Amino acid sequence: MTYKDMAIMICSPHNHPLPKAMEEAQMVETFTSSLPILSYGTLSDLDDLLANNPYLKVLHLIMHGDAAWRNPDGSVTSTPAWTDMKGNIITEAPETVVRTIAAHATQLELVFINACDTAPLGEALVAAGVRRAICWETIVDDEVAMAFSTDFYDAAKKGMTYTYEDAFNYAWRKNAANLCRLDCRLKRVNGVPGVLVNVPRMVVSSQ
Repeated sequence: MTYKDMAIMICSPHNHPLPKAMEEAQMVETFTSSLPILSYGTLSDLDDLLANNPYLKVLHLIMHGDAAWRNPDGSVTSTPAWTDMKGNIITEAPETVVRTIAAHATQLELVFINACDTAPLGEALVAAGVRRAICWETIVDDEVAMAFSTDFYDAAKKGMTYTYEDAFNYAWRKNAANLCRLDCRLKRVNGVPGVLVNVPRMVVSSQ
């Protein structure tokens, strides 16, 4: 297995930038055959990218996953933070994100969402027809996110693996010391010190 026909999109807003985003994208690009790195993008830009390049099989997103979306009933749901060319955050309803990406499910073998708290999005994408999604069940440190993703793609380049699942397991083993960690610098809403961070997840279709 090799990671060919891949797109990498960075969404790093100017008021809350991801300091490792470009470094991660450049490292991932060295392990793959990808389109030029997109340094910003809205959901509409992504839709156009996939529609105009039907050969793309892997989508790697580097972004914030926990922007706030206010539902009609007043409740708030997390949603990815897309960015326009000026670095402004653009949000869409989570169901719109799922519907837009899932419209290209027949071409996509993997959607890697390197962003905090994106397990619900990964699950929804697979339920909507995407074959595989890699996401994070928790918040994730930038350094850990970059190391995990680059080790994931590095596995294929070195010929150490033949499936996406094998690559995920390899990256997990390689980064085990930093995954599923209790971070005592952070506090839960109820004030209890410590919160679990850096928990990656791979969701795979059963079909």
